[in-house]
Amino acid sequence: MISVAMSDETPTEGETIAVQDVGAMLRMIVHDVRNPIATLLANLDVLSDIDPDDPEIPEIIDDLRTATTELEGGMKRIGWLGRHLSEGRSIDAAESDVMASLRTLENVTIEGPDEPLLARGGGNAAEIAAVLIDCAMRYGRSAAVTAEAHEDGVIVSVSDPGTPVNPPERSLLFGLEKQLEAKRNPRLRYARFLGLPAVAAAVADLGGRVWADEKDGRSVLAFLLPHS
Repeated sequence: MISVAMSDETPTEGETIAVQDVGAMLRMIVHDVRNPIATLLANLDVLSDIDPDDPEIPEIIDDLRTATTELEGGMKRIGWLGRHLSEGRSIDAAESDVMASLRTLENVTIEGPDEPLLARGGGNAAEIAAVLIDCAMRYGRSAAVTAEAHEDGVIVSVSDPGTPVNPPERSLLFGLEKQLEAKRNPRLRYARFLGLPAVAAAVADLGGRVWADEKDGRSVLAFLLPHS
């Protein structure tokens, strides 16, 4: 559990976040929300002024759909964090097929077995992986997803050709208190709407874990969903 403390307080248990860091995170959320909202408003203004038969309308509608989807996903990530902080359970923990969930993802390569890979919270695998995919696209311009059975559950890895994060700094990606540093530092990685801490919270609530790694020169972000 994560608690909020004044900067002069002594941490008691779990991860304690200073009030100043909470303020920084709120500012980051506002910044992340502002971009898709600006896209929505700008395109709505254009739609109100152009001819209904204008050939650019489909492209404008696609932009509106993209911005709306981004906002929806961002609010879901923040919801994971909110429920983790207040209730200790972010997402549905029912056992289900990770592969079936991942196959709903679009425009990304999925590698995994044909048979089901059952894990706790498996039905959420695509939504969790989508956060890591967004991060991979931002820093590496492409993403590949791999799912594999593990003795403890199912591992889902998202890799990209971007520069891997150095081992001593990898744990910083998933902690709330370092998100401003992660966003500002080009050697680190940041997923909008506090996406990486949100993934860490959701997976931890299921009894799993998340980590950053490197394989064959590619950057890797991965999570394990445990067996029920």
